[in-house]
Amino acid sequence: MFQKMERMVLTSNTQNTRGGLNVSYFAKNPEVVQIFDDLDKFRDFCRFEGYRFNEKDLYNEKSKSFRAFLDPAKAKKERREKRQARLKNRRRYN
Repeated sequence: MFQKMERMVLTSNTQNTRGGLNVSYFAKNPEVVQIFDDLDKFRDFCRFEGYRFNEKDLYNEKSKSFRAFLDPAKAKKERREKRQARLKNRRRYN
């Protein structure tokens, strides 16, 4: 009366197969995985430290946010010095 239903499992074309015959794209190219990992770390840094996030700034040495990502202690020192100079130069009305 009713047909027996078989379980169907969808597999993506990026999965490894056993025996190592068909290796996934990401397993063959670990540098791609590294780029995405760096992008996630850079995005989290920008989000928590208050810098503007733009994907094209990754690996761009001229970008202010990427320079801060490379050396966060130096970036905090520069921000602190800039803030102190701004507070020092403001006018005081007494």
